[in-house]
Formats: sequence, C-alpha cells, structure tokens
Amino acid sequence: MDLDSTYQAQFTLTNLTSLNEKIQLITEDYELWCKLAKRQTELCYYSQALASYERALAIKADNHQVWIWRGGVLTYLNRYQDAIASFDKALELEPHNQTAWLFKGMALNNLGRYKQAYACYDKALGIEQQSIWQKLIKLFKR
Repeated sequence: MDLDSTYQAQFTLTNLTSLNEKIQLITEDYELWCKLAKRQTELCYYSQALASYERALAIKADNHQVWIWRGGVLTYLNRYQDAIASFDKALELEPHNQTAWLFKGMALNNLGRYKQAYACYDKALGIEQQSIWQKLIKLFKR
C-alpha cells in the first residue's frame, strides 16, 4: 500500500465516521421527525408520515400532540382501531384535550360506534365550554 492509498483509506474512514455521527444525530432529532411527518401528511403521504411519527415517538413518547397527529394519520389510512388507541394515549397524557376527544369520536363514528362517538363529542364540548368560562373568569378578575 503506497502513501496515497493509505491517506485515501484514512480519509474515507474519517468521512464515514463523520457521516455516521451525522446520521445518528439526524435519526435522534425528535423535532426533525415531527416536521417531516407534518409535511408528509400535508402531501398526503400518510404511510410515510406514520413511520415518521413513530420514529419521533420512539425518541420522545410523552408528547400528547404527536399521539394526536399519529391518530389523525391512522384515521386517513382507515385504521380506526389503531387511531383510537393513539387518541387514548394522547388522553392518558392530557385528559382534557378537546382535539383528542373530538378525533376519537370521529374514529368511533367511522366504526359505527355512535353512542361512544357522541360521548366523546360531549366530552370535547364540555372541555371547550369549561375553557371559555375559565377565560371569562380571568378577564373579570383583572
């Protein structure tokens, strides 16, 4: 092995190590996966968006909003049972989230489970009314 080929081998190894480190950073970037998933959803690439949301949740599983977005994508894919499970996880993390209750109701409705769907809609409406009253009380306290 001559000097040029030794240098080239070391240079290639260094570049690969650097590239692997960059790939590792990218694959562990929670915000990047969320942004990618949102864009994929906007472009109707639902299967890819689902995979991206799942990558984000593998990094950080405690964000109720990402569970809601995942459930929305599953709803677009007509995977209503999985969507409901995703909304349930969001509600476990944030029990008074109006959007999660509303979307869960929509998924239940799509499965023909109308009574359960209406119960979710009622819950969502109750949360909204409560938050409006809370806002009014804060305004009057000033």
